[in-house]
Amino acid sequence: MLRIIRMVLFTGVSLYSFIGIFLVLKFLVNFKRYDELEKRVVIDSFAMSMIIIMIVNLTQLILVLIMPIGFQSLISSDSLVTGSRSHIDSFFFNCSVFGLTYMIRRYHFGLMKKRYILLIIIYIFLIVSMTTIYNY
Repeated sequence: MLRIIRMVLFTGVSLYSFIGIFLVLKFLVNFKRYDELEKRVVIDSFAMSMIIIMIVNLTQLILVLIMPIGFQSLISSDSLVTGSRSHIDSFFFNCSVFGLTYMIRRYHFGLMKKRYILLIIIYIFLIVSMTTIYNY
C-alpha cells in the first residue's frame, strides 16, 4: 500500500513538474509582453515558490541532523544520475512547486477560474492513477 502511495506521489509530482518547466520557459520568452498584473503574478509566484522551497530544504536538513545515520531525504539532486526511484529530483520538485504557486496566484488575482484549477488536478489525478494501476 505504501508503495502505491509513493508511486502516485512521485508520478504526480513528475507530471506537474512538466507544467512548471513549460511555464518557466514561457515566462523567459514572453516576459516583456505581459501586462503589469501578469508580471506581478509571475514575480509573486517566484517569491512564494522560493519561500516554500527554502522551508522544505530547511526541514530536510533538520531531519537529516535528527534522524539516525542512513536516513534518505525525499527530495534529492542526484536521483536522475543514480536512477533512484525513491527520491524526487530537486529540479522537478522546484518546477512543480512553481507551477502550483503560479496557478494559485493566478486564481488569487482573478486570471484563472476555479473550474480550470479543478480540471487540471482531475486530469493529473486520472493520468497518475492510470499509470500507477498499469505499472502495478
